[in-house]
Amino acid sequence: MKKYIYFFSITLLATLSFTLMSCGDDDENNETNGNTIEINGVMRTVSTMIGLEGSWSNGSGEFTLTVDNVKNGTNDLEYYMFSFQSAADLKKGDDVSKMQLTLSPPEASYWESYSYQNGKATVMDTNKEKSEITIKFEQLEMVYKGDIYKFNGTATLMYDFGN
Repeated sequence: MKKYIYFFSITLLATLSFTLMSCGDDDENNETNGNTIEINGVMRTVSTMIGLEGSWSNGSGEFTLTVDNVKNGTNDLEYYMFSFQSAADLKKGDDVSKMQLTLSPPEASYWESYSYQNGKATVMDTNKEKSEITIKFEQLEMVYKGDIYKFNGTATLMYDFGN
C-alpha cells in the first residue's frame, strides 16, 4: 500500500510542477520592445505585433502610430494616422511637423482632420531593410475645434520606403 501512495505522490508532484511551469507569462511574445509613447499625459505601448505601414508617394505620405489600449482585460488597438506633404520621402533629421502635418485619431470621423498646432516630430532613424522609421515626438500638439492630442516620446513604426 505504501508503494502505491508513494507512486501516486510522485506522479501528483510531477504533474503539478509541469502545470505551474506552463502557466507562467514568460512564454508569451508581447512584442513591445520597450516602445512606449505618451499621449495626452498617459504612457501607451506602441504595438509592433500589428499596425498599418506608412509610405510616401507623389508629394504626400502617411505613417500610423498604433498603440495598445487595454480595457477590462481586453487588448484593443488604437490607430493615430498622420499625413504629411513633402517633395521627397522622409529621411533622418526631417521635422515632419513642418510638412503640413495632419492627424486622424481613433474615434474621429473621416472629415475631422486635426492640424498641427505646436511641437516637433523629428525623424531620428530610417531602416529600409526592416521597413521601419523612428520618430521623436516633442510636445507635438494636434488640434481640431479645440480638441487637442499631445504626443511625447520616441516610436519606431512600420514604413515602406519602396526599395
